[in-house]
Formats: sequence, C-alpha cells, structure tokens
Amino acid sequence: MVMHRFLTIKAFRISTLILILCWIGLTDCGTTGKPREATLDDTTKVEGKSEMQTTVNPQGTQIVSLRNPQVNLLFERAIQSLESGHEDQAMADLRQVISLAPELSVPHNNLGILYKRKGLLDQAIQEYKEAIRLKPDYAEAHHNLGIAYREKGLFKESEMAYREALRLKSDLAEAHYNLGVLYELYLNRPEEAMQHYKDYLRWSGGQKRQEVELWISALQQRLQATQQK
Repeated sequence: MVMHRFLTIKAFRISTLILILCWIGLTDCGTTGKPREATLDDTTKVEGKSEMQTTVNPQGTQIVSLRNPQVNLLFERAIQSLESGHEDQAMADLRQVISLAPELSVPHNNLGILYKRKGLLDQAIQEYKEAIRLKPDYAEAHHNLGIAYREKGLFKESEMAYREALRLKSDLAEAHYNLGVLYELYLNRPEEAMQHYKDYLRWSGGQKRQEVELWISALQQRLQATQQK
C-alpha cells in the first residue's frame, strides 16, 4: 500500500514536470565544525526524501557535568567523532559518559542516533526512551524516537512521537519536516503534510527551502486535481 502511494505520487509529479531529486548530494553530508543543537543527518532516505535527525551538544539543552571534567571531555570527543563519521569511537565514548554520569539524558539521545545509523532500531528506541525517562520534556529525543518508529513501520507511534516533540517545542523545524513526510507518504493525509511543510519553511531558516516548496506545490496540484474529479 505504501509503495503504491509513493508510485502514485511519483507519477503525478512527473506528469506535472516536478521531479524532486532528493538523492543528489545528500549521502554522507553530516555537518562539520561545532555541532549545533539541531543538526541534520541526511543519511536516511524516506521514499526519495531525506529525514532530519537531531543531535545536541554540551552547550545545548543540557549541560553535561561541571563537576566532572572527564565527562565533559568524553562527551565533546564523542560529538566530534559523531560529526566526523568515527561512529565506533563515538559510541565507546558515549557509553563511558553514561557509566560515569547515568543521570544525563543527552548521551542516550546521541547513542540512539548512532544505533539507528547502524540499523539497530530496537537499541535506538531503547536509548531514546531512556533519554525521555530522564528528561520528559526532551523534544529532540521524542523527535528522534519518531524517526525510529517510522523506520520500523510503526506509523501511528511515529506520528505520536513527532506530535509530542512539537507540543514541547513548536519551532522544531525537523519535526515539522518529518511529520510532513509521514503524512504525505505513509498516512495519506496530504493537507496536513502541506501544513507541516509550510511550518518547516517558517522555522528552518531557509534550509531545503527550494526542495520543500516544490513538494508543497506538488501537493497543492494533487489536491486541486482531486477536487476537480
């Protein structure tokens, strides 16, 4: 059913001369330099669209540990390793951070990201849930949990996780983006998809603007064609 919907969407876009080439330049395009609170991880594709994932740095939503310089050093190194693609080193450092400071939620979120990159979705979900247990208002962890649920085919659970992330942080652009993709390609709710794409453009600061504007245009034409039948 999902593949049928995707092929229908793809055929419609070709018929209207809108061909979205999300594959160009999006493999292994992690950010460089100092990580921001919301960085993009475009290594996961969703039916021709790329998902956005959220990492958090030590100066982001949670200070790592002012009492333990070793924890700070390990976490900084883990973030740098994660951003540069040295995932095994990042995982080792994050596990050590967790053993030294089990009360922190952020290391669990970022360890979950690494598990997901390796295709270990159950482990990723476990880490995201632990991050949320430690910090229930952790919007980024709810968002990343939604990504993992979507990849497991748990679409309603994915929707709930994205919506909770947005309840906690309404300007989390990546959650609007991914919820739009979920509504368009998996839950067949094009009007809601279009609204979340628009919300993404409102909060994203211009990233992927041209691409998402094309998706909105295609959805508008799709809805108009449906209404004319």
